[in-house]
Amino acid sequence: MLNWESLSCMRSACFNFIIFLFCWADPLFATAAPPFTTQGLHLSLNLSPGRARIDGHMVERFVRTSSTSLWYDFSTALIVDSIRYHGQGVAWTHQHDTLKPIITPPLYGQPDSIDVWYHGVPQSTGLGSFVQYEHSGSKGIYTLSQPYGARDWWPCRQSLGMKIEDLKLSLTVPAGQVGVGNGLLQSVDSLGDEWTYHWHHQYPIAPYLIGIAVSNYKKTQDTLLLASGALLYENFYFPEDSVSFASRRLEILPIFQVFDSLFGPYPFLTEKYGHTQFWKGGGMEHQTNTFISGWSHELVAHELAHHWFGNWVTCGRWQDLWLNEGFATYCSGLTYERLFGGYYWPFFKKDRIVHTLSQPGGSIILSDLSNPTEMFDERLVYNKAAMVLHMLRITIGDRAFFSGLRNYLYLHQNGFAFGYDLKNALEDASQLDLTSFFDAWVKGEGYPIYAIKWDQELESGSVFLGLSETWSVVPKQSSPVPLAVTLYGEGQDSTFRFVQPYDGAYAFLRPGFRVDSIQSNVGNDVITPRAITTKVEGFEWKPFRLSVFPNPASNEAFLRFQSNQSGLVQIRVQNSLGQIVFSSDQKVEPNWKYQIELNCSNWAAGIYAICLITEEEAMQRIQMVVQ
Repeated sequence: MLNWESLSCMRSACFNFIIFLFCWADPLFATAAPPFTTQGLHLSLNLSPGRARIDGHMVERFVRTSSTSLWYDFSTALIVDSIRYHGQGVAWTHQHDTLKPIITPPLYGQPDSIDVWYHGVPQSTGLGSFVQYEHSGSKGIYTLSQPYGARDWWPCRQSLGMKIEDLKLSLTVPAGQVGVGNGLLQSVDSLGDEWTYHWHHQYPIAPYLIGIAVSNYKKTQDTLLLASGALLYENFYFPEDSVSFASRRLEILPIFQVFDSLFGPYPFLTEKYGHTQFWKGGGMEHQTNTFISGWSHELVAHELAHHWFGNWVTCGRWQDLWLNEGFATYCSGLTYERLFGGYYWPFFKKDRIVHTLSQPGGSIILSDLSNPTEMFDERLVYNKAAMVLHMLRITIGDRAFFSGLRNYLYLHQNGFAFGYDLKNALEDASQLDLTSFFDAWVKGEGYPIYAIKWDQELESGSVFLGLSETWSVVPKQSSPVPLAVTLYGEGQDSTFRFVQPYDGAYAFLRPGFRVDSIQSNVGNDVITPRAITTKVEGFEWKPFRLSVFPNPASNEAFLRFQSNQSGLVQIRVQNSLGQIVFSSDQKVEPNWKYQIELNCSNWAAGIYAICLITEEEAMQRIQMVVQ
């Protein structure tokens, strides 16, 4: 879902549900199986844009899978008229927004069914679960059930973890009105002054993704020719917006082509994709039938992307809402990278970084699920999460990133996934341990703040860079995301990456030109402010902390050192004539301490230079006296 009214930084014009506890450190984390599986749902509604009341009939075909009584999330603002089970009327309780038919518990594993008739005036809660409105003198109705609003207009089990395997919607509306739902329109029955629209959707669907709308819609119907096959494409729009909405509808084709190429075929290819216009700002990714307020590239791309990330694979708990919204936001950016000559791509990244940096803290994992409006936090759940995904891509590379995403989608298709599922898929694809990344950027808060000191030797042209790092919040994290640093001078530029940009990292470069300025993160790839860069005359970053003892020495001495980064270090000891009297190579890791024994009993008395040379050919020396 995208709330267009709140997107100021974008560049384009529970029955209480179960809260599953989660720990990144526990790879065996899993949720309990849902108590029922819904094999089929038929929801018949009689409703009119000019009338507050609705009349409903719900038929559920289900299978009991665990030890529990039958129950539904259902608002007590609506009135239950009757319930029939096995052909017989039964009693029920309906309190605290929970409906419980009083029946003998259904048999385990056996197909069963129940009918519920109800009526009333739905309350509109959350983000606008059931809304009546007016546009240009005409009335309309729409629903938006995410996250907890489905119970406001039909008896459901809206906990994440449950999907309905087969959905039928029968919408009876005044003649001349159009009732729109998920899936394919099967037929329209004309019954005097009322018309009934029958819709059928045959893919698993989470309850919050069921959406209906009623108004005086106009309709277009097209066929999109995709690499994976022909797709029915339907749009329902207000008559007054036919020019601005209908005339732009085919702009979606290149967006489809981008997503098909990156993530695989559109998941609901045998049915359709389409849009229904509604009065709320932004959009809602109702499965196969996205509701949008108006046409814009970024909004259309965001909602279409949800059909892979959110609908086909749904976040398994609301704490991981970033798996839906972060992906949809990033995917809209991917269309900017691949369309329009890539012009808008750097602006897209910059805007998300700027918005994220507007406050120092905040995790993309939700902790407070009580307020639906606050759950859909644009800064964290949308923008920061999108850039976290981009930084994952930067860290593991394009091939592993997109391969891992396709595997993630394949493994969890038509079901649910959690943050650790994404981590596992990307680790399998990259063969890298991403624990430190997820600890810092998914589970953790804040962002790194860098400063760079540098100088250039005029004779050799060598540039020394020294990096210091702080964090916007306490406790300090450690970012494993490569940081690009660009050197400018004499009309040229050269970019170097700190692969591990920790506090105390250094670099020794030979750019081939005289440098006059340095900037970090020019490509807007990392959530961090531009580093403060300071040219310090005579500055030479020390890659090691060195000491030798005893000094002077007679028979033996010990070289102790600590490195600022990982790699292979050459250790050389030279006499005053430049002759090498000792040589060794040492594999080092950041901040580890090393000790090398030097047997100098056969060395002539004099001054010796101990040289440590990095893989980048940066050298540091210390003198030693032999008596």
